[in-house]
Amino acid sequence: MFHARRIAAFGIFLLAAAACAAPAAQPSPSDARAPTAQPTASAPTATPMADPTALPTATPAPAPHTPTPVPEPTREPRKIDLGSGKLAPDFEIELVDGEKVTLSSYQGKVVLLNFWGTWCPPCRAEMPALQRIWEEYEDRGVVFLGVAIYDEPAEVEDFAESYGITYPLGIDTLGHLTVSYRVTSFPTTFLIDREGNETRRIVNPVNEGFLRIFLNGMLKDEQEDSG
Repeated sequence: MFHARRIAAFGIFLLAAAACAAPAAQPSPSDARAPTAQPTASAPTATPMADPTALPTATPAPAPHTPTPVPEPTREPRKIDLGSGKLAPDFEIELVDGEKVTLSSYQGKVVLLNFWGTWCPPCRAEMPALQRIWEEYEDRGVVFLGVAIYDEPAEVEDFAESYGITYPLGIDTLGHLTVSYRVTSFPTTFLIDREGNETRRIVNPVNEGFLRIFLNGMLKDEQEDSG
């Protein structure tokens, strides 16, 4: 009995020694984890070199500045009406020489009534033309009467002397005649027939040719009526 136990113990001892002497199992190469690959730095992008033979691009020169054309001043259109055809308003006015006249005192003659002012450039410009026509028609039963608006007698006298104006000139100091004849632009000229009727109304400077035609027509019509 004792011998059997001794043999069993000795067997156990041999098994334990064999276990201790056996080398530890090494992991297989397939079990080893491959090292993680480190990202390689990318090569810097090369900046393209300028071609030394290339010519520089020329910057286009700015177009020359063209000045904006200045529009020419436009003339006021001349307006010619047939007039009211009615009896022109009568009035009394003092001339620069001190004489007083009325429109009715010129009845039986063709009257050119011109509203103007020494302060009005278009009025001043047309006065020589009126003087020329006056010299042509003063002996044919035609009367010219200039009515200066808001002027002083001395100013009108000086102007008439400077420009050689010889037809009668009066002054509407307060503008009453301007209102009575509905004058809103200067110069304005009225043609009044022998009976005192307003036959023509011309706004802005008169045209010498047209004015001669109108006066000749009025004189001719009246000569035919009297004949």
